[in-house]
This record gives sequence, C-alpha cells and structure tokens, in this order.
Amino acid sequence: VGRLNSTNAVALSGYWQPAQSGWMPSISVGWGLATSQFLTRTGSFIRGGAVLNSWTVGLQWTDVLVKGNALGMGFGQNTMVSKAMYGGGSPNDGNWAWEWWYKVQLTDHISVTPAIFYLSRPLGEATAPGTDFNAFGALIKTTFRF
Repeated sequence: VGRLNSTNAVALSGYWQPAQSGWMPSISVGWGLATSQFLTRTGSFIRGGAVLNSWTVGLQWTDVLVKGNALGMGFGQNTMVSKAMYGGGSPNDGNWAWEWWYKVQLTDHISVTPAIFYLSRPLGEATAPGTDFNAFGALIKTTFRF
C-alpha cells in the first residue's frame, strides 16, 4: 500500500528593537509545534507519528565598541521529538543550541563575523546510551554587499 504522510505545524515569532542602541539589546523569540503522522505497510499496517517542538531566544546589541558593529547571542532547542504519538513514551531527544557572535563592519559593503557555538546532544535520541556527545565549534563569516 505504501505510505501516507501528514504533518501539521504552527510557529510564532516576534522581534523587538529599542529606539536607540545602548545597553538594551534587540530581542527575538520563536516557538514551533508540529505533529507528524505516517502509515506504512510492512506485512501489516503500522501507524506512527510524533509531536515536535522548537524554541529560540536571540539578543543583539548594536554599535558595540565601534558604530556599525554588533554583538549577539542565540539560545534555544532545535526541532526535537517531544512525544511519540503511537506506542507511548517520550523519546530522549532534547538538545540545546547556543551561539555568540560579533559582527565587525569593515566598510559599508564588507563585514566579518566570528562566532562560537555549542550543541548539546546534536544527535538527539540517536546519542548512544551512557555517552556524553556534545559539539563545540567556531566559524568566521564574511559578507560582501553589492
């Protein structure tokens, strides 16, 4: 018979920016919820599905140290399975993401942004039991605007 897949999702996000730059950062938040269901046939019908969640909070300060530069931080949880719809149980799929960056505006058209990030359990439920797999990294992004 094959597969019948269905996903329903909703997300909300918002952003606030102060009228003047200073110690008060701009703030962005986001939240997402989805349900996914599938029906497969492997000898007999199998029904499956999951509830997925995600959320994020971001802060950014403008004109840090030099006019045009920006410092920012983001924190949240990537899309993760929070509940199995059939068969019961809640998978151990939780993970965290965190990032800090500093954008240096070199010219009107060129910026360089070094960033560091941390991911806890990036494999989610696929992380081997008894292990503590996390990821820490860094990157440099260069932007050219024409």
